[in-house]
Order: sequence, then C-alpha cells, then structure tokens
Amino acid sequence: MKLHFTGTPGSFVVVDPGEYKIRIENAIESKARGSGEDVIEIKLRIKSEGSFLDAIVPHSWSLQNQAIWRLENDLWALGIFNQDSLGTAFDADSAEIVKALEGLEAYCSFFTEQFQGQDRSKVVVSSFSTEPKKAQGAQTAEPKTPAIATTLTAAKPTVSGVITSPMKGKKAPF
Repeated sequence: MKLHFTGTPGSFVVVDPGEYKIRIENAIESKARGSGEDVIEIKLRIKSEGSFLDAIVPHSWSLQNQAIWRLENDLWALGIFNQDSLGTAFDADSAEIVKALEGLEAYCSFFTEQFQGQDRSKVVVSSFSTEPKKAQGAQTAEPKTPAIATTLTAAKPTVSGVITSPMKGKKAPF
C-alpha cells in the first residue's frame, strides 16, 4: 500500500517566514546527530490560526560553551529565567530546563533556509517571546549579544553564568 503524508498536520513542514504562536512539545536532552555533542531538542507546534495550524518545526539548542548563550537568551525571553527569581550568578540543571520548556506557549519567528538541497524552517535567533513582537512594535527580531560568561560541566550538563545586570540574590526558579 502506497501512503503519502507530505503536508499532513503534525508532520514537519516548511512554514512561511514570519512570527507564529507556538507550543513547545517533546523537549528532550539528546546528542547532536553529526557531532555527538549535548543538545536540548524540542518540537514547536504552530498554534496560530491558518494553513500551518498544528504543523511541527523541530528546533534544538547546543549545550556547547560557545553556543550556550542562545539557550540562555531564549530562556530569559520565554520567562523561565527572570530577574525576580535569579541572583547575580546561577546554575540550572539541563533536565530541569527541559521540564520547564515542556508545554510552554510562546511566540517565535521562522525563516526558510536550504539544507542539502531542501527547504526547511528555522527559528530566527533570539526571536522567542511571551508576547507577539508585532504587539511590541517590532517587525523583525535582532540577535542579542550574550550578556554572560558560561560554562558546562562534562558529567551532567548544567548551565552556569554571571549576569551583568543588577538583580536580587536567588536561585533559579526550578
């Protein structure tokens, strides 16, 4: 029996570039296919009304020292890290981050890129937010410069950093 599922709701599709309401699903700690390095993988389910409703776009964050700033910027933007819950230095276990991400609803922007001759949707760097950017008056998301120095421990991935903005001395919210 021949089956054809391209474009079926719930499958990976190429979405039109722009901002969408999303729900984070299937958050897991994993190893990157190519490098074998630690990553956090998620599926972004489109919740905006329209032709891409319930489409799924994969996304991942590298837990490598040189790339951890992307995860941290997104955790701040998603409200998982906030000034009321963190001190000037903090540690967060990657398993707790995965748990906090699961089921979270937010907004992010996508663009289309070519990979191995195929179009695929990718998240615009630092475009996650708890409110639509259009409502905040922004048309496009600009990447932020990382505001922290970070390290990872090899045994159990942990996000560590020093925040440059003044905040109360508290632990991560999880």
